[in-house]
Amino acid sequence: MLSYNKTLFYIRFPTQTINMSHSLKITIRSAFGGKVYTIINMLGLVLGITFGLLIFLWIRNERQIDHTTVDNDRVYIIYGNYYINGQRTGQYGTPGILGAALKKEIPEILYAANVSWLKDTPDKVLYEAGNKNLLYDTYYADADFFKMMNYPFIMGDKANALASPQSICISETMAKGMFGSLKAAFGQSVHTETGKDLRITGIYKDLPNTASAKSDCVINWSTFLEEAPYAKDWGNSGPNTMIMLAKNADPQQVAKKLEHFLYKYTGHTEQYHRDLGMQLFKDSYLQDQFDNGHLAGGRIDLVHLFTVIAIFIIAIACINFINLSTAQAGQRAKEVGVRKVAGASRSRLIIQFMMESVLLILLSIFVALVIILCLLPFFNSFVGQQISFPFSDLYFWLIIGISAIAIAAAAGLYPAIFISSFKPVRVLKGSVNIGKNAMLRKSLVIFQFIIAIVLIVATVIVTQQLGYMQKTALGYNKKNLIDIPIQGNMSKKYTYFTQEAGNIPGIRSLSTIQEVPTNIGSSTTGVAWPGKGANEITSFTQSFVGYNFIETMGLHLIAGRDFAPDRAADTAGYIINESAQRAMGLKSPIGQPITFWGKKGEIIGIIKDFHFASLHDAIKPLILHWSNMNRGHTLIRIEPGMTNKVLAGLKQLYKKVNPGMQFNYAFIEDDYSKLYQNEKTLSKISSIFSFLAIFISGLGLLGLILHTVSRRKKEIGIRKVLGAKISSILMLLSKDFIYHVMIAFLIATPVSWYIMNRWLSQYAYKIDIRWWVFLAAGLIALLITLLTVGLQALKTAQANPVEAIKSE
Repeated sequence: MLSYNKTLFYIRFPTQTINMSHSLKITIRSAFGGKVYTIINMLGLVLGITFGLLIFLWIRNERQIDHTTVDNDRVYIIYGNYYINGQRTGQYGTPGILGAALKKEIPEILYAANVSWLKDTPDKVLYEAGNKNLLYDTYYADADFFKMMNYPFIMGDKANALASPQSICISETMAKGMFGSLKAAFGQSVHTETGKDLRITGIYKDLPNTASAKSDCVINWSTFLEEAPYAKDWGNSGPNTMIMLAKNADPQQVAKKLEHFLYKYTGHTEQYHRDLGMQLFKDSYLQDQFDNGHLAGGRIDLVHLFTVIAIFIIAIACINFINLSTAQAGQRAKEVGVRKVAGASRSRLIIQFMMESVLLILLSIFVALVIILCLLPFFNSFVGQQISFPFSDLYFWLIIGISAIAIAAAAGLYPAIFISSFKPVRVLKGSVNIGKNAMLRKSLVIFQFIIAIVLIVATVIVTQQLGYMQKTALGYNKKNLIDIPIQGNMSKKYTYFTQEAGNIPGIRSLSTIQEVPTNIGSSTTGVAWPGKGANEITSFTQSFVGYNFIETMGLHLIAGRDFAPDRAADTAGYIINESAQRAMGLKSPIGQPITFWGKKGEIIGIIKDFHFASLHDAIKPLILHWSNMNRGHTLIRIEPGMTNKVLAGLKQLYKKVNPGMQFNYAFIEDDYSKLYQNEKTLSKISSIFSFLAIFISGLGLLGLILHTVSRRKKEIGIRKVLGAKISSILMLLSKDFIYHVMIAFLIATPVSWYIMNRWLSQYAYKIDIRWWVFLAAGLIALLITLLTVGLQALKTAQANPVEAIKSE
């Protein structure tokens, strides 16, 4: 429409509305017009989103675990903070009579219960009913246990199910396994391997995977105290204690009353005192590690770390999108100029370019979700969990929607604003400057490689530490050593079992121990020796063992002897480690009298310190005492190369002792390896993410070098005509990217050192960080850059220059 205003003529276009179908056509045409860049962008986004969402599903599952209490914000687990001779240690083990005392003396505590072993492996107990003998995971707990834990009861009165000392509550699976149906099971009696008859007073549904502490049945706590009388001593720790506060209770006030609660039962001195703390039970799965006696992380560190890594991987993919979109701005400059002259507003252009970004991102998310559905079974096997795809979880889809918006804003908004800012007059004159965003692209590329190098360093150091923990000398020989739990009729026929096992060819020696030797955790202060001060209190780790323990474990005997069946006095003897000798201050301990839990005896042996827990913890004072146990674990040392024959003979013997029961055994080497499950998960996932970071960064570099080559094609042709060598052209195209990697390396080195040094600080025994790890990470990043950029640059440098020049 023509308008006249004084002497000037101008053209006014009618106001245009946005036509969505028209914009969609332009979007699709633009995507297909640059297929290579679209594929690179989509591939990076799909990889980033796929693994980002997989980690989100893992984190979601981790954070749901142990939210199975009646009131998540009122149920706590008690932990001990022990100060011993200048050192603080922390643990969940508490005296076995703590729960009742807390409920009685602290009014704000509504319920309290001792439990075994909520933070450890449940006991396996053999139950007999009719003609069935079956083994089930078992907890022992006080009557208040079910008032705090949200066990879904099918039959029985949940509030009073554990009121009687003869009570046992069983799971749906155990009820069907023992009696065929729930109705047939309720009210019936089962006979335990220790000779006790228990009446089934409650049946609950099988607990979901979101419960870390699961068992097939729960027995009244009085039974545990009968079978483990040491738990009645205030100086001993082992079981767990849970409390539930009243609705109007102030947790801080309760914590103050709790802190010094043990002082009146155990006493306290400057050298030794035992404080108590409380932690929300729902937090104890993720935060169960102690540093200097206080809670200081655990699996929550993995959750935080993987959250950051997932964000970084998605960020790298978004960086690729931004870099490629802005790098291609010159190719779309004339389009923007013409459309602006035709009347298109900047807001409309921004919406158009954002639509292109959103379409690509939505398509990437859709492809990522399909891939996740296919990968989830393998991912579950990889992380050792049962994560299901949350089809019906609105929160999950809300996260997807928010993520899509966030990615679109992060990856699409800046390119849209930048491209739409071109001035039509300058564009049509060919004088538009698209180099002003080069610094941003360089910064983003550097940021990508900082992340990649940090991840590579982390992967190498985690792998080194894991290898160190698995290969370090433990003070005993963990190879060819197996553990057979003493279960079922073994407790009654143990002498027969050991005599017959000794006749199996290939068995070198045999002994017993109260706990698995890779995780001895019971502690006590009930030890006295010559020269001990009246107010001196020292904590010792302790365990019952059988004859020939030192020989079977392959321990190093410094002085004295092992427990031997031909020495009757050894039943009142004690073997200590070097740390215990130092704690006692005894220069010549052999023959010195010692009193343990009121039982007098003497020290008969000193063994070199060995690791009876993970390398997170320093070796503690240890006392071993003999017991003719009918519970615990049988340790068997096998001759090298005889494993299969020995296991076959043991299985046959086991079936004689425990007919109808499965032969259960474990290699101590495997038990030790399980101590570092978190480290294994971290090592595997960090390796994958390091590869992803490098791969996605490489995709971005490929896109940028393709754009650079396209933009400088004629320049390269002219240089070749003028005599430039291939090597000089390669350096021309590669030098900027090499500089980017070098800058990233200089920044990533101190960052990665700080992160990994802090991570290693949680271990009492750890590797030293070597300088070559950082150099290797930088060289890997540089090699990937040279391969990605160099190959494309070489292809361009070798092309016929005439083809590039004549296209003008």
